[in-house]
Amino acid sequence: MNYRERGNIKWQPFLMPEHRGMLQELYREQYHVDMPAFDDDYLNELDYKIQKYMFKNVPVRIRYFRSHQFIQIRGLILKLHPASRTLAFHEELLWRQRIELDSIVAIDPLDQIDV
Repeated sequence: MNYRERGNIKWQPFLMPEHRGMLQELYREQYHVDMPAFDDDYLNELDYKIQKYMFKNVPVRIRYFRSHQFIQIRGLILKLHPASRTLAFHEELLWRQRIELDSIVAIDPLDQIDV
């Protein structure tokens, strides 16, 4: 029989609300990530990829930074809005959303990604 340690999960029914709040704060601090800094060459490469994948209508995976965490989405780049520095994106789940260009960390075509 395999025994797997569940850590704090096994004690959650016995925790008081104050303790739950402290644990949530601890988890937030533990998984807090800062936005990485990029050089000009990498930013130019990202800009080139955006233009290329948008005009060729290539499905992509975009990894971007929001609220101190990295988020990945898959879909198509619809339009680039240079004035507002945003990207119109159509997700696989048929949702449209805008992503700030300054928050984009990586863009890769879906055919080159191990799913």
